[in-house]
Amino acid sequence: MTAVPPPRQPARRLPRGPAAESTPSLYAVVLFDGNDRSAVTEVVILFESVAAADGYAAERGWGDYAVGAVRFHLPPLVRSVRWVA
Repeated sequence: MTAVPPPRQPARRLPRGPAAESTPSLYAVVLFDGNDRSAVTEVVILFESVAAADGYAAERGWGDYAVGAVRFHLPPLVRSVRWVA
Protein backbone atom coordinates (compact mmCIF):
# COMPACT_ATOMS: atom_id res chain seq x y z
CA MET A 1 0.00 0.00 0.00
CA THR A 2 1.43 3.36 -1.05
CA ALA A 3 0.70 6.56 0.87
CA VAL A 4 -0.63 9.42 -1.21
CA PRO A 5 1.07 12.75 -0.39
CA PRO A 6 -1.17 15.74 0.35
CA PRO A 7 -1.73 18.16 -2.55
CA ARG A 8 1.00 20.75 -2.97
CA GLN A 9 0.19 24.40 -2.48
CA PRO A 10 0.91 26.73 -5.38
CA ALA A 11 3.85 29.08 -4.91
CA ARG A 12 2.92 32.34 -3.24
CA ARG A 13 3.03 35.34 -5.56
CA LEU A 14 4.13 38.79 -4.49
CA PRO A 15 1.36 41.39 -4.58
CA ARG A 16 1.31 43.80 -7.52
CA GLY A 17 -0.45 47.08 -8.19
CA PRO A 18 -1.40 50.00 -5.92
CA ALA A 19 -2.06 47.79 -2.89
CA ALA A 20 1.51 46.47 -3.03
CA GLU A 21 2.94 49.92 -2.29
CA SER A 22 2.17 49.84 1.42
CA THR A 23 3.27 47.00 3.65
CA PRO A 24 0.25 45.34 5.26
CA SER A 25 0.40 44.29 8.87
CA LEU A 26 -2.62 41.98 8.96
CA TYR A 27 -3.43 38.93 6.84
CA ALA A 28 -6.30 36.53 6.14
CA VAL A 29 -6.57 32.99 4.80
CA VAL A 30 -9.34 32.03 2.36
CA LEU A 31 -10.48 28.41 1.87
CA PHE A 32 -11.88 27.74 -1.61
CA ASP A 33 -14.59 25.24 -2.51
CA GLY A 34 -14.47 23.81 -6.01
CA ASN A 35 -11.89 23.42 -8.73
CA ASP A 36 -12.40 26.84 -10.28
CA ARG A 37 -12.04 28.84 -7.04
CA SER A 38 -15.38 30.51 -7.69
CA ALA A 39 -16.78 29.63 -4.26
CA VAL A 40 -15.31 30.44 -0.85
CA THR A 41 -15.99 28.09 2.05
CA GLU A 42 -14.37 30.06 4.84
CA VAL A 43 -12.36 33.22 5.53
CA VAL A 44 -10.31 33.56 8.71
CA ILE A 45 -8.82 36.98 9.37
CA LEU A 46 -6.32 38.85 11.42
CA PHE A 47 -3.05 37.03 11.41
CA GLU A 48 0.09 39.06 12.04
CA SER A 49 2.10 37.39 9.27
CA VAL A 50 1.77 35.38 6.09
CA ALA A 51 3.50 32.49 7.87
CA ALA A 52 0.92 32.51 10.69
CA ALA A 53 -2.01 32.43 8.25
CA ASP A 54 -0.32 29.75 6.15
CA GLY A 55 0.39 27.69 9.27
CA TYR A 56 -3.25 27.94 10.36
CA ALA A 57 -4.42 26.52 7.03
CA ALA A 58 -1.76 23.80 7.01
CA GLU A 59 -2.61 22.69 10.57
CA ARG A 60 -6.23 22.22 9.53
CA GLY A 61 -5.36 20.31 6.38
CA TRP A 62 -6.85 22.89 4.02
CA GLY A 63 -6.08 21.91 0.45
CA ASP A 64 -6.98 24.86 -1.75
CA TYR A 65 -6.46 28.17 0.02
CA ALA A 66 -4.85 31.56 -0.40
CA VAL A 67 -3.27 34.03 2.02
CA GLY A 68 -3.62 37.75 1.43
CA ALA A 69 -3.34 41.14 3.03
CA VAL A 70 -6.35 42.53 4.89
CA ARG A 71 -7.18 46.11 3.98
CA PHE A 72 -10.04 48.23 5.22
CA HIS A 73 -11.52 50.79 2.87
CA LEU A 74 -11.65 54.24 4.42
CA PRO A 75 -13.04 57.35 2.77
CA PRO A 76 -10.27 59.84 1.83
CA LEU A 77 -11.10 62.24 4.69
CA VAL A 78 -10.85 59.60 7.43
CA ARG A 79 -7.37 59.68 8.92
CA SER A 80 -7.76 57.19 11.75
CA VAL A 81 -10.06 54.46 12.94
CA ARG A 82 -11.28 54.17 16.50
CA TRP A 83 -11.77 50.50 17.41
CA VAL A 84 -14.40 49.67 19.97
CA ALA A 85 -14.35 46.23 21.55
